[in-house]
Amino acid sequence: MSSSITSQHTTSLSRPSDGLEAILESDAAYFDAGAVLEPIDGAVIARMEGLEALPSACAVHRIETNKLPTDLDGWLVSVEEHLKSRKVCLARIYLLEADEGLEQALRGRGYHNRVEDAVAVKPGAVESRFPFRPIVTDADWQEKAALHQLAELSSDGYRSNPAQWVELERRKCEAGYMEAWLIEENREVVGAVSSARVGDLLRVKNLLVHPEFRGRGIAEATIRQFSGMARDQGAALVGAIRMAGVSTAGFYQKAGWRKLGEQTEWTKTLNA
Repeated sequence: MSSSITSQHTTSLSRPSDGLEAILESDAAYFDAGAVLEPIDGAVIARMEGLEALPSACAVHRIETNKLPTDLDGWLVSVEEHLKSRKVCLARIYLLEADEGLEQALRGRGYHNRVEDAVAVKPGAVESRFPFRPIVTDADWQEKAALHQLAELSSDGYRSNPAQWVELERRKCEAGYMEAWLIEENREVVGAVSSARVGDLLRVKNLLVHPEFRGRGIAEATIRQFSGMARDQGAALVGAIRMAGVSTAGFYQKAGWRKLGEQTEWTKTLNA
C-alpha cells in the first residue's frame, strides 16, 4: 500500500440537483483533507498521521465494490492488519450503497453499522441569532478546546480526546477544506461549528453546542444561519450529514431540511 499527503480535495457541481452526490463527496473530501492517503484494492484509506488513537482519525472509503477481490473476508483481514500496523484504534468502513456480499462479510467479522443521512436545504435569508466568530488564533483554538473538554461526546458521536479532536479539526482547516467558528451569545461561547465550501455546496461540519446551553434552540438556529451564509456566498445548496435515528437529528427537519439519501458507516474496534 502506497501513501501520499493530500492538502485539499474539491469537486464542481454541474447543477443543484446533484445535491446527494455533492454532500457525499464533501464527506469524502473531509476524510482526505490533511490525511495520508493509502490506496488499496477497491478503496482508499485516509489516515490522520499521529492521531490514530482518535476514533475519527481514519476512514476506509471511496469504495468501488466492483473492484473488490472476490474473497471479501480476506480483503477485510488485510485491511484490519494494515490499520493495526498503523496503530489505528477503530476501523471505519463507509458504504454509499448496499452490497449484500460485503455487508455479510462485515457482520461476520464483528462490525457494527450506523446509518447517516445526507440532508440539505436551499439558501435563503435568515436572521443571525447567534453570531459566528472565526477561529483563527491560538487563543481561539484554546477556547474551542475548552468547549470540547465539557462535552461527553465529540461532534461525530464518539468519545474522543478533546485535544486530539481539536488538532484534527485544525489540520482540516489548515489543509484548506473548512473554516472553524465559535458560536456566541452576548460574547459568550455557546458552541462551535465549521463550514466547508465544496463546489456549489456549503457544508455544515462538526456542530457542537455547550452542554449548559442545550435545549435553547442554538443548534437549529445555527443551521438556519448557514442558509443565509450560503446565499451570501452564492452557493446553490446547504448540506450536512446527520446520524439517523437519534433525537438530536430532529432540528434539521424543524429547520426545513430534507433527506436526499444516506451512507452507512461500519465500525470495529481494533487497537485498544
